[in-house]
This record gives sequence, structure tokens and C-alpha cells, in this order.
Amino acid sequence: MERVAGGRLLPGDHVHVDPERAGLTLGLVMLVGRFAPIVLALAIAGSLAGARVHARTRATLDTTGPTFVAFLLGVIVVVGGLIYFPMLILGPIGERIVG
Repeated sequence: MERVAGGRLLPGDHVHVDPERAGLTLGLVMLVGRFAPIVLALAIAGSLAGARVHARTRATLDTTGPTFVAFLLGVIVVVGGLIYFPMLILGPIGERIVG
């Protein structure tokens, strides 16, 4: 018999799991985790495909112009910098702490 303190298992207690039930549950979780994002992405794509096209205005960003290219390159550089530079700075600090 397992010792339960306040509804929690104590250290050293064992949890007994039915292998068939665990396998089915984990299989269903993997299927949902695999296909739910795909279905959601397709739903968003269908919603966007059905949307009406708006007229071009002065505030429309043309994706074939140099402004779009500049914005795209700027975002790539900023995101790359935010990913790379913290490690560049924290690497020597970590090496100094470790040894």
C-alpha cells in the first residue's frame, strides 16, 4: 500500500501505470501534437485566402521595392544579433566562473 501525505506521493513511493493505457494516451498526445498545428495553419491559410483584397494606398508596403528589402534585412540583422550577441558576451563570463 502506498503512503500518501496530503494527496501527494512521498519520495520512494512507486507509481503504477497500465502499459496499454499509457501507450494509448501517449500515442493520442503525439497525434494531436503532430496534426493540431497543421490543421490550425491550414485554417489560417484558408481564412486569409478567402479575405478580400484591399485597394493600394499610400501606406501600402510594396514587397518588390527597396524599402521592403531594407526592412527585411534589418529584421534579419536585429534578430540574428539578439540571438548571437548574448552568447558572445556571456561566453567569457561563464568560462571565467567555471574555471
